[in-house]
Amino acid sequence: MLKRLICIYLALILLCSLVLPVSAAEEKADETQYITILNLKSLEKLARNCRLDSYSRNLVVSLQTDLDLEGRDFDGIPIFCGRFEGNGHTIRGLNFAKDGSAQGFFRYLTDSAVVQNLHLEGNVRMEGSAAEIGGF
Repeated sequence: MLKRLICIYLALILLCSLVLPVSAAEEKADETQYITILNLKSLEKLARNCRLDSYSRNLVVSLQTDLDLEGRDFDGIPIFCGRFEGNGHTIRGLNFAKDGSAQGFFRYLTDSAVVQNLHLEGNVRMEGSAAEIGGF
């Protein structure tokens, strides 16, 4: 009887050791991160961090105020694959008139990216060898 209980106990320990790490890994992969944009500094930090697409995976960005980029050297968000919720706010003062290709507030949006309720204002024009340019 004691031998049977020990075998059942060991079997349960083995089962838990196989199932729990997989569940924890799946949970971690699906974790959603949230960022609130309250000022230009937080927007610029987001742009710096989005140099790799892995940063914005499972990321929800919430813009909480209108922003003015006039006179700032803002090169846009390099790559974004999360969710950007503009909450009806406006980002003004965009100025994309540079050499190079793929210019815009978002340089590249992946298939999983969602951008909604965001208003952009500014100047967007091609110069030099620019091949693709747009507000978004």
